[in-house]
Amino acid sequence: MPGSNGNADYWDLKRNTQVKHDILSSYLLQWASILSGGQGGARRLAFHYVDGFAGRGRYSGGEPGSPLIAMEIGQEMYEHRGGNVRLNCYNVEQDPENFASLGKEVEEARPRYPSVEVTYFQGPFQEHSDEILRLIRDAYDPGLGGHRRAHPFGLLDHCGGGRSGPPALGGRQSNNAPPAQLLRTP
Repeated sequence: MPGSNGNADYWDLKRNTQVKHDILSSYLLQWASILSGGQGGARRLAFHYVDGFAGRGRYSGGEPGSPLIAMEIGQEMYEHRGGNVRLNCYNVEQDPENFASLGKEVEEARPRYPSVEVTYFQGPFQEHSDEILRLIRDAYDPGLGGHRRAHPFGLLDHCGGGRSGPPALGGRQSNNAPPAQLLRTP
């Protein structure tokens, strides 16, 4: 199976991955609640979720991967905040077969999460980080068409698939870049 380095059970959901998904779910919901003004907040916000190693989208037992979990949370935030909070997901996957599976899984899930925007990038995260940062910055900058405050959140989980080392975030941080949160796994 792609991204497994010959390990047949690579895409079985492991306990450490489930814990990571639990942390991701809890963190995203609480982070969005705080930034959007708590219960019933009326601030119009855009959240940007960057998954630097998005994987296949779903595990061999049918469990959702982090891109699908983020989409579900994005829809929950949208509904809970009366449409004032939107989530934009940027999913990066290097392996071509994993990328194809990711696209299939996300497109099948999309009708359940209509408020969530998803953009895909195939290849190493390092090759796409500048473009992703530009997209987030442009969404944030009212002069470039952005209309909501933007809050980026990144997940850099580089544990699997024989990937070596953490990716480098490309680009230069400008003074008008939105503040960001980053969850990086070892």
